[in-house]
Order: sequence, then structure tokens, then C-alpha cells
Amino acid sequence: MKNILVLILFFFVTNLLAGEWVSVSEPENTRKIDGISFYVITKADELAWFAEQVNSGKMTINAILSNDIVFEGGYFRGQLFNNYEGVFDGNGYTIWGLYCYGAGYFIDTLKYNGVVKNIFQTGKI
Repeated sequence: MKNILVLILFFFVTNLLAGEWVSVSEPENTRKIDGISFYVITKADELAWFAEQVNSGKMTINAILSNDIVFEGGYFRGQLFNNYEGVFDGNGYTIWGLYCYGAGYFIDTLKYNGVVKNIFQTGKI
């Protein structure tokens, strides 16, 4: 059951990382964990910035949530992307109120070293 939840959440995150955003801003902080740099995501527009970076070809960047992320209504149209190789750590937090729609799967492939973990989501994907 845990593996299925992780897979579903990964599909959610990859859809999240692939669309059009109203507002984006680069995260103010980074954190090193075991020698690896992570962008510290604290709000929805920072998550949008991260998505834009991934979709522009920076498939190995990493992120960690430092609190719950809340989207204020509306729908997000996601698109597919391939070969994410970074680490996206939800750090046990929840992404609230995100409604994703669109055709197809949320992701084509996750590279052998790509990781999405410890994340929860409410809304509709």
C-alpha cells in the first residue's frame, strides 16, 4: 500500500512540476543534507519556480518542503515530462488545494536515481 501511495504522489508531483504558473519566485534558502543541496520550498510560488527549472532541463535539482504548501483555488493544467533524476522530499508535509487536470499520465519515466518521498496531497489529480 505504501508503494502505491508513493507512486501516486510521485505522479502528482511530476504533474505539478510541468505546467503554467501565475506567480513564481526562487526559494530564498537552500539546505545541504548529506552533502547534497536542496532548495527549501516554503510556498506555492517557490514550488512553481522549481517546476519551471525542472521543465527547462534541470532534471537533477533537489527540493525539500519546510511546511505545508497551500494553493488558493483554481485548476492547474499539467503536462508530461521525462527522466526526473533529483530528490523531491515532502518532509512529511502536505500540498493543499491543488487541482490538476489534463490528458495522459503525470510522468513518462523516473530515472533510476530519481526519488519522490514523504509527501501528501489534497485536491484532485
